[in-house]
Amino acid sequence: MGNYSAFMKFPGPDSKEEGGESSALTALALGSPGCTYYMGHNTNEERLELQRIELAARTCYKSEDKMTGDSSVKMFEMLERRGHLAMLRFGERTVKMQRGDWCNLERILTNTHQIQYWRWAWAPAAPETVFVTANLCSWLNLALIVNKGAFSNALRCFCINAFEGWPHVQKVVRERVGEYYMHEDYNPIYVKDVSVFDLVELRDDHGYNLFRYCFRVVCDRGISHEIVRHTTLSYAQESTRWINYGGKKDRGLADLVFKPEHLEGHPAWNIFTDEGNFLQAMAEAYKAYQHWTNEDNPCRLVPGDARNFFPHCLKTELCISGYIDKSPIGKEFNQGFSHFIDMRAAKDAHKGVQVIARAMAEALGYPLPDNAEEK
Repeated sequence: MGNYSAFMKFPGPDSKEEGGESSALTALALGSPGCTYYMGHNTNEERLELQRIELAARTCYKSEDKMTGDSSVKMFEMLERRGHLAMLRFGERTVKMQRGDWCNLERILTNTHQIQYWRWAWAPAAPETVFVTANLCSWLNLALIVNKGAFSNALRCFCINAFEGWPHVQKVVRERVGEYYMHEDYNPIYVKDVSVFDLVELRDDHGYNLFRYCFRVVCDRGISHEIVRHTTLSYAQESTRWINYGGKKDRGLADLVFKPEHLEGHPAWNIFTDEGNFLQAMAEAYKAYQHWTNEDNPCRLVPGDARNFFPHCLKTELCISGYIDKSPIGKEFNQGFSHFIDMRAAKDAHKGVQVIARAMAEALGYPLPDNAEEK
């Protein structure tokens, strides 16, 4: 059985506390197959959201050791400049706005095919107020749409004002929005910040969950292929194209290959033990990889080509981000982590991915499907 633990000090799914210092960002130890770490949910605080983005991005290159107190800002700016906006989906921004303004914005998002990336909920105590949330990639896309379209200055100012108190993100948004001019009849769009307490109350007391949850998973490549099929979630995965496992990041074969532990007790389990030929075959593949990526080899291959020596049992790490989209119509229409747990915690799912789905369900307080195996 895999396990999960909160290695980032963000508030948990049932916590009403603000996020604290994230001192354990780089304290990442390789776990067993299916090891699932809960990374928390959005805090609506720029510093913590940018740190989460940086950790997701550095997972791809295994460069977590380069994280410093201010490196997340540089990482964010670099990702935006190079167009690697997928990593920005690990950061979230939530605001409150007037219902009429949201209806106008909703039409724009629908017409530009962006509405599926946004979530919203009516404020129970104030029906004319709407909670609106989206990941930072979607916010930056909106700023660019406003720039290129014939939209009002009020909408341009809204994009900028939505990030009041977020100086680094606001700077990028301002650049994307472009120039705008104030007119005498300028009618600003009301926008207000939202606290974690507001989001917790909205979820616990009124049933509207606008939290974006994040996990870090350690598994093999075969299992990761099943995970990334859930396209309503966002991913950042360890890159075999850029990481040279035979170079400075060489951790040895023991930390590079996972044995299928769920087969323990199977008649064929002996081939995966120390005396079996599984590890021998993996050792040969690893030896070939080291040989062909060696800098002294005149026929040296880049890691992206030499990775073909590795099998599906190659260890990988990936960060996963998304919402709990539980449909009121029926579970057939669930998306995000709801759909993932419904499908991957079922008893007919692969044993390796069941471990991950069960850990996520436990961390999120989400019920297991009716056809899950009893433990």
